[in-house]
Amino acid sequence: MFVPIGVVVWLCHSAAWRVLGVILFGYERSRRYNWRVLLAPWPLFPPFLLIAFAQRAGGTSRYGDNPLWFKLGIWLKGLSETNVPLDVASLLVLGGAMAIALLRGRINWRLGWAALLVGLLTLVVPQYLGGGDLADSRLVPAALMLGCLAINAQVPRWVLWLAPRCSSCGWRRPATTGGRTPSPSRAP
Repeated sequence: MFVPIGVVVWLCHSAAWRVLGVILFGYERSRRYNWRVLLAPWPLFPPFLLIAFAQRAGGTSRYGDNPLWFKLGIWLKGLSETNVPLDVASLLVLGGAMAIALLRGRINWRLGWAALLVGLLTLVVPQYLGGGDLADSRLVPAALMLGCLAINAQVPRWVLWLAPRCSSCGWRRPATTGGRTPSPSRAP
């Protein structure tokens, strides 16, 4: 099943293809703990080999200037909008929720391993990969999303009712746009 899905995702966006492979590996890692988990995402290997062998002799994989500060910056701007304090506060709330779930043993490790690996990939993947810029920063929101999806908690109904109202359409957009809503464009 992952062969056709992997080909379509690779053709559409290579960063999403890499995340798909890591999710598959994380799922297999939660099921078994042996060396065969490394071979689980084998249907996704051929596009990786094409990317690896298509690198120019000069190399298109670079970390840029001062990579440690850049890696810290991409995590601080993981949910970047126009309001920096709100961005950092949102990141702290998500990180706190994941940390509490981890301490209470409420992490579903089928997605937890994938979240951990994508988070580590943001530190390992170079800034410039395959001719594209910011290859590592594209993985930060995916790591945060997988981390939130890995939280295995039973929540009251009022929280489920409140959650959409606290999303980017609920309070984040008015806080970042000053309450302005974009006006619809008029056709000439």
